[in-house]
Amino acid sequence: MESKVLKNVNRFGKIGNVIITILIVVSIIATIAVGAATVFVMTLPKDAVVVSVRENVEIRVNKDYFGKLWNALTDGFAYSSSEDPSDIIGGDKEVLPPENQELQMKLKIFNNNFASAIITSEDAQKIIDAKTDASVYKSGNLVAVLVFGVMFLLSVIAALFMLKNLFKEIAECETPFCDGIVIKMRNFSFSLIPVAVFASVGETLSRSFMTAGKDFDICIQWGIVLAFVVAICLVTVFKYGVQLQRESDETL
Repeated sequence: MESKVLKNVNRFGKIGNVIITILIVVSIIATIAVGAATVFVMTLPKDAVVVSVRENVEIRVNKDYFGKLWNALTDGFAYSSSEDPSDIIGGDKEVLPPENQELQMKLKIFNNNFASAIITSEDAQKIIDAKTDASVYKSGNLVAVLVFGVMFLLSVIAALFMLKNLFKEIAECETPFCDGIVIKMRNFSFSLIPVAVFASVGETLSRSFMTAGKDFDICIQWGIVLAFVVAICLVTVFKYGVQLQRESDETL
């Protein structure tokens, strides 16, 4: 029975070794591709490609409530009409904005920063046609994202090699509770730390780039962190198993 279980353990190690080898090859190819893209982008001027994106937002408000809503929205803000930029409206004044002319303003609502707006009337409604600040994307800002992408892939390759060594040890072991497996399992566990760091930084930079440096959250790869914690727990369990195996062998 023990021999059959051991054969299954060794078979598991051999299958895992083959799968990890394939993943290593794929990761190396991906790293070369991303590295080549990084070098190419680094050779370009920072403003080689600049994309500006502005969004239009339409807000319809009943005329009976428009005054209160507008004063609430612009409370503490200031804006000026396009006809006379020196005529600043807002602050403590409670006045309605002029219609059919562009208002230069700074206002944040619906998680967007508005730069200008045009007020028009239609039937019993007032229509606010607002434009957000321009989101500017520059090719130069992509360099940091690609660099950390390469660092992440390199850390993944290193972790995969550690895992490959673990599976190789499992494929050749006479018992899964031995020092070799514990050591290689611990090495793989700690190899997950740089993977988590580079993945978190890379995703944070990616979100910063995609939002053109505006509101974005710091990303933490909790899945990889959890995998590290689980792996460390398994190391502790296998350490105890090695101790029991050694005591059993000494008793026999």
